[in-house]
Amino acid sequence: MTADADIGPKAGAPAYITGTGAHDRITVTKLNATQATVTVEAFRTNSYAAADQIGSTLTYTVNTTNGLLIDGGAGDDRIVIDATLGG
Repeated sequence: MTADADIGPKAGAPAYITGTGAHDRITVTKLNATQATVTVEAFRTNSYAAADQIGSTLTYTVNTTNGLLIDGGAGDDRIVIDATLGG
């Protein structure tokens, strides 16, 4: 099934970034000309206090060539975007 053209992201689609169902802090930082690092931290409340963090921080890399689609989803999310992205 992995070779099926109907499965997975559409060619040329932006990288999809999402948080959790909690209150998230999603940080996107430029890594190089075509990649960014995404950090997702989930919190019990929208205070974003370290004591309220749920679980561990998730970090992954996305390709920025076709742009980014960031979905905050449920909760009161804070999205932090590196000003040097796209430039």
